[in-house]
Amino acid sequence: MATEQIPTSIIADDAVTGAKIENNPTVAGNLTVSGTTTATGAFTASGGIANAGTITAGTLGSSVGFPTGHVLQVKNTLMGDRLNFTPTSQTWTDIAGLSVQITPSSSSNKIMVMATVQGSCIQASACFLRTMRDSTAVGIANTSSARSTVSGALKEVTAYDIQGTSWNFIDSPSSTSALTYKVQIYSNGFVVINTGTTTADNWSVGVTVSSITVMEIKA
Repeated sequence: MATEQIPTSIIADDAVTGAKIENNPTVAGNLTVSGTTTATGAFTASGGIANAGTITAGTLGSSVGFPTGHVLQVKNTLMGDRLNFTPTSQTWTDIAGLSVQITPSSSSNKIMVMATVQGSCIQASACFLRTMRDSTAVGIANTSSARSTVSGALKEVTAYDIQGTSWNFIDSPSSTSALTYKVQIYSNGFVVINTGTTTADNWSVGVTVSSITVMEIKA
């Protein structure tokens, strides 16, 4: 027996209630909704969802996949205090307060590292700087000196000037553990890092801020 269709012309508007629709309806073609669609439960779409409007509310879950190159999280540390020190030996030394921690959500993701160090070297030809990921030097370049791996350098000053250097790079830690990125310095003389608004020892400079910022990038 052939199934007869009811002409839509004889169905009054809003006459079909939810009780008359099967629990798991399947739409083989395109479904266009001109009004508001409200889902009290989970909404699952096996294909793409094209939305020409604006999603005005809601929170994306932790399992949502983002496109390649998307910034997933940003961590930053600002160092605003004056730090004076004279190394007792020519060794790499942590710059206290200039470190930041991040935990990647996937081992395939990348970490964008951006560092800025404001300061000056006294009684030394240069202060070499490098970035560390935990105990591993990263974002480094080879030099011809004994300090074979550096990310940047502060030059010697003669008139108590303030200066700075910045660098950035993409790191591939291949990890989902908590990672600490920090800046180390190598010098054999007196060093002033981030003088801020302090006036001392003939220093009189404007506000300067050293910082390190890391961003997780979706691979």
